[in-house]
Amino acid sequence: MKAWKKIACLALTLSMTALAFGQKIQPAKVDNSLAAKIRRFAPTVLTANTSGLSPKDRQALLKVVAAAKL
Repeated sequence: MKAWKKIACLALTLSMTALAFGQKIQPAKVDNSLAAKIRRFAPTVLTANTSGLSPKDRQALLKVVAAAKL
């Protein structure tokens, strides 16, 4: 038998043996609360050079930023 087949068989045998002897793998506890989801994100300050925008584009950008804050 080739070496990789021997290794694969050994790994399979060891994992089946571990399951047979009752080693239970505990699933990770997941906190699905809203506070936990919010904690994943850090506040970030974004900046941009708006000097190249027209006055109408600046007004539109201000409205987009205001809507994003809501």
